[in-house]
Amino acid sequence: MPANRAIEYSYNNLSQKTEMILRMSGSPVHTSTYNYFANGWLKNVQSGGSTVASYSYDFVGNRTRVDFGNGTWQSFGYKPIDPRYMLENIHYAYRCNPTDPITDNGGLKFTRDNSGNPLNWGDITDTYTRV
Repeated sequence: MPANRAIEYSYNNLSQKTEMILRMSGSPVHTSTYNYFANGWLKNVQSGGSTVASYSYDFVGNRTRVDFGNGTWQSFGYKPIDPRYMLENIHYAYRCNPTDPITDNGGLKFTRDNSGNPLNWGDITDTYTRV
């Protein structure tokens, strides 16, 4: 980072990040605030008085959705019968520019082997070999 820029972080007594300040030549130019639910899960991130991301979780704490301040979102699905609650799919809506329409990716479904290793991430295929 150039000498005239600095990033400062603040944390609460649980060591959770609560604030990030970007400074240029000593003056703050951007501040983000991190808010948490009473159970410690990240609730939202705010910047300039606006919420830029809000988070939702299932009952065991797996993050299930992120809603971004521009109308786009990302959701996460987990295998409910698996005790490890492995990520099974990601579904999101995005836009490349603020004036672009929102595009829905239709969801990426993952398949796994019996050990829980991901074999397929949408169009990407992985192979695992026991050593």
